[in-house]
Amino acid sequence: MKTEKFTFLVAVAICIIVHGSAFSQIIINEDTLLHFGDSLGYLYQSGRWALQGLGFLRGLHNDAWIIGIFFTFYLAAAVSLIVHILNIKNKLHIIAAALIITAFPPVANQLMFIFMADAWPLSLLLAAFSIFCVQKWRFGFLFGSIALMLSLALYQTSIGFALGLALLVLIKQALDAESSLKSLLNSAAKMLSMGALGVLVYFVSVWISLQVGAGQLFDYQGLDEMGRFTISRLPSLTTLAYSDFFANFTVTNNLIPNQLYISSWQFVLNIIVLILTLSFLVLNAIQNKMHKNPAKIAIIAAAILLLPLALNIKILMAPDAYHHSLMTHPFVLIYLLPLIVPIKWNKKIMTTVIFLILALLGATFAQQSRAFHFSQRIHTEATFAFYNRLLLRIEQTDGFCSSKPIAFIGNSPFDTNLPDQSSLIVGISPVRPAVGVGQWYKMIDFLNNYLNTNLTPASTEQIQATISHPAFAAMPSYPAHGSIQMIEGILVVKLSYNFDPDAEIARPTLAPAR
Repeated sequence: MKTEKFTFLVAVAICIIVHGSAFSQIIINEDTLLHFGDSLGYLYQSGRWALQGLGFLRGLHNDAWIIGIFFTFYLAAAVSLIVHILNIKNKLHIIAAALIITAFPPVANQLMFIFMADAWPLSLLLAAFSIFCVQKWRFGFLFGSIALMLSLALYQTSIGFALGLALLVLIKQALDAESSLKSLLNSAAKMLSMGALGVLVYFVSVWISLQVGAGQLFDYQGLDEMGRFTISRLPSLTTLAYSDFFANFTVTNNLIPNQLYISSWQFVLNIIVLILTLSFLVLNAIQNKMHKNPAKIAIIAAAILLLPLALNIKILMAPDAYHHSLMTHPFVLIYLLPLIVPIKWNKKIMTTVIFLILALLGATFAQQSRAFHFSQRIHTEATFAFYNRLLLRIEQTDGFCSSKPIAFIGNSPFDTNLPDQSSLIVGISPVRPAVGVGQWYKMIDFLNNYLNTNLTPASTEQIQATISHPAFAAMPSYPAHGSIQMIEGILVVKLSYNFDPDAEIARPTLAPAR
């Protein structure tokens, strides 16, 4: 129990140091606007019905400080449980594991969506608890399936975390010289049964929640196709899952969607971790004379080969979704591999080497995460600055009245060419507002909810009529003089010449809660 307490305190300290700034500021983004008012329809239609329970724990408001407290507690508890499950005892290794998991950049990205930031670590904690149940009790796979179901009902991609952790447990057991083939197969069967039952129960729970609250899954990012794929697509999706996984560790000086940046230095550290892990596995096999037990070698090899696929199983579960770094949080488990291989040769030296390498990696993660929080603050300030200027222009337009319909038409008036990607990682790119300019409903939501206005949005028919009006064609783009005019009783803001009329009038709708 002392080990778990130490792990928890270390994880809390790291979480506050790396992410604390995000708990004390307003972070504005597009999703925060869409969820400004709580929508049970969204919770049901997204397959994340368990999010409703979070509201009873910390309230329905986007209070970053309160959510941050829950976020820190869940994440630290998850790290402690992972350390317990993998039986990591060395304090240096515990510190390394806590730093790697807590500072991993997707963790910072999750805090950008503050309205459900605490859902992700709680989902992680439940996924880890599902594996713990299998280890702890004879019929633990039953309790574990319930925990896994709740984990998926909070955040579906945690299935990759549960699968990855299960494979690490299997590798850890196989590396134990005292373990038998029978015990390994028994453990694998229990974890497989738990996983299959948990996923099945989850899909049943989603069906029930849809009958109660929404009707059907909405089609955002292929959610309505979740869990469906044809056998013919399996080879290509499997290849994609592996290639996408390794791209997140090897594509240098590139910005993976949502600020996951791999520098050349980080790539070198990743290679060193890989070499160390393979070296430890070979040394362990030689020392334990594993050549006499080929079945164990086969299990270890199969588990390691399947690990990338398991961690990136989202590709198979939702092949049509837009995959970004928020979905890569299970990938962090790959860094725990060198911590679970028993070391007998120069143990103190190698323990220190592993710690130093992972600590350096963790430091790069922490730098990225803190830079991301800083950049979000700048983007929020840029958002308020832009909309304040825009509102002033709108209110000074002849004929303005809040009761008259207003139409924002066009794409972003900002330069679409991003600056050098290496500058993005240090938060020096406040080139545009955080809220998507060019999506009229988000613009009106921001102005009404955050700048205390009461603007009336134009109807889709009015927007269509305006786009085809000769006066609109003659208008210059914002911020030029004349880019905001009254046309046939509609206040029109033309943002750019390049726009898709169909996209201009499209607004996602959520079924009302029943």
